Amino acid sequence: MPEVVPPPRDPSAAGDSAAFHFDADRVAAEFLRRIAELKAIAANPVHRQHMVARVLLDGWAVQEPRGTRRSLQPFRIGEDGSVHQLSLQGARNVGFRTDWVVFGSGSLEQLWERTERRIPKIRAAIAAGIVFHHPDLVEAVADLVALHHVRTNRQHRHFRHWLEQHRPELDLAFARLGHTGDLPDDDQLFRVAAEQLFAFTRSWVSTGSVQIITPQRPQDEFLISDAATLTVRHLHRGDVPDESGVPLAQANCLFLPIGPRHVAAIGSESGYLQAPARMVRGLNNRQFAHCDEVVFTRPGSPLQRSLSDQRRPAGPYRREQAPASG
Repeated sequence: MPEVVPPPRDPSAAGDSAAFHFDADRVAAEFLRRIAELKAIAANPVHRQHMVARVLLDGWAVQEPRGTRRSLQPFRIGEDGSVHQLSLQGARNVGFRTDWVVFGSGSLEQLWERTERRIPKIRAAIAAGIVFHHPDLVEAVADLVALHHVRTNRQHRHFRHWLEQHRPELDLAFARLGHTGDLPDDDQLFRVAAEQLFAFTRSWVSTGSVQIITPQRPQDEFLISDAATLTVRHLHRGDVPDESGVPLAQANCLFLPIGPRHVAAIGSESGYLQAPARMVRGLNNRQFAHCDEVVFTRPGSPLQRSLSDQRRPAGPYRREQAPASG
């Protein structure tokens, strides 16, 4: 998959912080404008916020032998890299954070829903081999990749780190704009930033092409993690992710599992790709390595045994304090 040429951006920007590169006065004014708009929107708060869309996770769920519940198989990754197989769960009970966004959570969930509601049609079109006959669904696939790049604990941490660096400049800008005693709090700023980063990421992925990857071998499957979109700088030997988990500005390909048998890729090629076993293995290994704390498989999947025998090496992906998870 050849490299994608990213959209024009500030050459000094590094990583996803490019979405927040500023002139403090301009950014402060935009924060204040959007926060005022959000305060006027009547939307009930949503506390349980899924990092991975429930309808996306449901693609790995199967009906349990006893009863009517559809469940998938979660594995929790310990702080030391150990892997723990958990009990079967329904998609609504896993992959969420409590109060990932505090301010304006209801309106943000409505924004996410515009993309998530397209997932059943996307899956049906992929299975029927006709997704590329429908440009609106191809665009929805790209939006889904962008959404799951933004909605992660990693982005939450990145923004908090950015805010620690730039809050003094912003507060001075707020004061110049007449706000001294009613400064926006961090939660309000993060709500606006999440929405901005989604718009930025959608613009970025629109410069690439959508490809649907399917394993060549019928026994091979993909897993999905709670940090589902994988950013990749290089593909080793043309088809195995090599440098992955890189900032968006450094990525040439993005990968998002759509189901046990399909991954959506943003690159420079379109159409369907039959993936050899080494590529499937490479994508699964990278999902595992870059998850926040949980990966999911189809119950009964051949991946269950290999995951149980696996251990994530120590590295820069250790979790930090973040909203509570499920």
